[in-house]
Amino acid sequence: MEIRITNCKARIEAGPFPCGFRLLMFALALFFAGCRTNATANEGTEGSSNSGAGAANEALPWEGNAAEVSNAVARGLELLEGGQFRGARTQLEEALAKGEDSAIVFEALGRCRFALKDVAGAEQAFQQAYARTPWDADLRLWLARCCFLSEDYAGAVRHSREALRSEPLAREYLKIAAFSQFRLKNVPGALANLEMLRFSGTADNEDLSLLADIYLQQGNTIDAAEVYEKLVETGGATLENYLRLANALVVAGEIDDAEKTLRRAEDEYSESWEILEQRGIIASRNGDPESAKACYTEALAKPGVDSARVSTQLGYACLDLSENERGDASKVSLLKDAAEAFQRALSSAEFRADAHAGLAQVAFARGDVDLAMSYYLRARDIDPSRPEFSSWIDYLRGLE
Repeated sequence: MEIRITNCKARIEAGPFPCGFRLLMFALALFFAGCRTNATANEGTEGSSNSGAGAANEALPWEGNAAEVSNAVARGLELLEGGQFRGARTQLEEALAKGEDSAIVFEALGRCRFALKDVAGAEQAFQQAYARTPWDADLRLWLARCCFLSEDYAGAVRHSREALRSEPLAREYLKIAAFSQFRLKNVPGALANLEMLRFSGTADNEDLSLLADIYLQQGNTIDAAEVYEKLVETGGATLENYLRLANALVVAGEIDDAEKTLRRAEDEYSESWEILEQRGIIASRNGDPESAKACYTEALAKPGVDSARVSTQLGYACLDLSENERGDASKVSLLKDAAEAFQRALSSAEFRADAHAGLAQVAFARGDVDLAMSYYLRARDIDPSRPEFSSWIDYLRGLE
């Protein structure tokens, strides 16, 4: 099963900008900086002319521009709070160029750059801030966001993990860690973080969707069905969620519940070919190839249908019907329908191994062992991981 993550980046990009407390702290920092500057000036006045000259020579390059720096920082933070990120960035960069060196200004600059989609620049600013206040978990979170968006998933996991030491159940830390670990194919790690989100009651629909997909991928159909059901109840279910819930219920043997799920899906997605396809799958598993054939045929008439996939399924439904058909004419007709369905699938996706295998079964049913062998060889070349292809090839060779 392929699991797709669609909008996690968008959610992380929309991270919060809670600056109020930090603005207060920075105002205090400016106040004390001003006091320090005044004290330095007084010392220079009261001391000897030589010591005064030495103090002037040793003064920080921006001490003479303290008011300008303070004004630039204050204006930059004000613009940041008002969402005027370009103006804020200009003011904060000007303050830093004149010698400002506080963690709060670097962090504010990082937030401006992040909001302006300059992720690399934001990360540099947050690194500078973190070097000055390495105990700040919020900075770890910003660094984790930057790493995730730049696809440095190992870095995102590292920063999230460090942040979680101070806030073990913080939702966004867990979310970034989970999705980053999933991208790194560390499914157990992703699962552990997603379950913490689920059982702490802080998981959103995106978290639950990935969690259910992982459960289903691992064969845990009971938990998968429970989480998908939760998505449906909260109105966060997509068509794909409905279909996967139905599939999980079918695998668990809960056919009636699977049918109910599909009926609920039809209320929202009445034109969906995927629902008809899923009905066909259920019918096939229930040993009803006639109903399966009808569902697949109807699905093929819907707009946007995956013709190769559904045509292949239709071909196998026709094959199943032919095996139950005793009349020669009907059997021949069904085999013809199956062959046409498989050929239609290959016309739009020539590397579908299951369609080649389907044509092999049609050829075998018609008594053409050589043709069946050629189709199975082609299927195995396309997908050597399918052991049934090799088994059929060995069997057919034994008939030669």
